[in-house]
Amino acid sequence: MARPRKDTAAQRQRQRNMTEKHREEQRQRDVHLEQLKCEKEEWLRRQTELLNEVERLKMLLDDGEKQVEFLRGQIAVLREEAQEDDERVSRYRADAQKAKRELEQLRTSYGEQFSNAVTSVRKNLEIEHEKEISPLREQISKLSSFRFKKKYDQILSKNTKDQRCSELVEYVKEFVGPENTDQFILDFIHYVSAKPQFTFSLSLSDWDTFVAAIHWQLSDHFLKTFKMFLKSRLQFDVFGSRLEIQEMKKKCAPGVDYKIDIIANEKVTKTGRRVPVQSSSVGILHLEEVLSRRLSALQKSGRLRFDAATNDDILIGVAGDKGSEQTKLALIIGNVSTPNDPKGLLLIGFYSGNDDHSSLVSRLGFVMKQVCI
Repeated sequence: MARPRKDTAAQRQRQRNMTEKHREEQRQRDVHLEQLKCEKEEWLRRQTELLNEVERLKMLLDDGEKQVEFLRGQIAVLREEAQEDDERVSRYRADAQKAKRELEQLRTSYGEQFSNAVTSVRKNLEIEHEKEISPLREQISKLSSFRFKKKYDQILSKNTKDQRCSELVEYVKEFVGPENTDQFILDFIHYVSAKPQFTFSLSLSDWDTFVAAIHWQLSDHFLKTFKMFLKSRLQFDVFGSRLEIQEMKKKCAPGVDYKIDIIANEKVTKTGRRVPVQSSSVGILHLEEVLSRRLSALQKSGRLRFDAATNDDILIGVAGDKGSEQTKLALIIGNVSTPNDPKGLLLIGFYSGNDDHSSLVSRLGFVMKQVCI
């Protein structure tokens, strides 16, 4: 009786195993069915997209066919227009050939009349040309009369000079017209003033303006207002650039190019009393640079000269002066018209004291070393 119970337990175990296996197979079938369902839906979606794309392509194809038909119509119209243009060109060529033949016939039949007409026109042109050139000949004859007069640098009489100027003004009136004479003379004067080959100038150079501003203590405000006044009244300005003057003041500041020492000393008065006094000792620091600037300024202003005495050289001399209680040393530039004027002199040192050798060495020894290089 025990054996049948054992078989029953085994059967139940097999049944349970079969049930689990059946459930697993059923689960796998469900998963597979779900995958098939998803694939079907994806296929249907793609089928719908393909159908939509086919419809879109059909519409594009229809539009393309319509455009092709339109272009074919345009090409046909252009061909007709081109054919009409060819026909028109052919007609024009035929008309041109016809006109050419008619012109040849006219030249042949009316050659003599044509020649006479050309001769008549030529004579009329010569008459008109003669009318136009006659005033110019008169002006040239007036100018040529100057050649037979005395040279201008030989004229001593003011009346004669005024007469020459008056004749030239009359010529200018004929040249530019009386209404433009005043403006032309003003422009001409400015033109001559700006050209370096002429010594005449309406304005001072920047260097001369700087010297004038320092010498007469002209402030920047005065220069600004006075320059405006000159332009309003004379239509030109005699001073150089204010900006250049400021730059020169910076470059030529005493402390930059000169060594300045204040020396405390004593002075005996007429009554024999000793009183403390201060004196200055000044010596140039950068002689070569300062001299180069001075020569450049002279060159720009047209005052630097080279003649038979200087050849192509720059002549520099050293001069000294002992006046009252001061001893002064300066360079003299020989390439100017007047070497002893301020433009030809360059101060290189001065001090209060005697001009003996020991004093010169102690006060201006560093200056003399620069001079002797």
